[in-house]
Amino acid sequence: MCILNVKTLTNKLRKFKKKRGIAFDQDPTDQRWLWKEARLKDVDGNQLILFSGGKNRLNPPWRIENK
Repeated sequence: MCILNVKTLTNKLRKFKKKRGIAFDQDPTDQRWLWKEARLKDVDGNQLILFSGGKNRLNPPWRIENK
C-alpha cells in the first residue's frame, strides 16, 4: 500500500482520468476522519490511496493538546 497526500485531489483526478484514462476503484470520497480519499491499484495490484487532508491532517478537531 502506498498513501500519497495530494493538495488538490479532485482537480488532479479529473486530469488523470481525462488525459490518461486512469480508472479508479474509488472516486474522491469524503471520509469520516475529515479527509477526502481516492483509491486505485497499480499494474501489480498494489493499493494506492490518494488523499487530501487539508488542515485536518495535522490539526484534527479531536486532537488532544499537550499541556
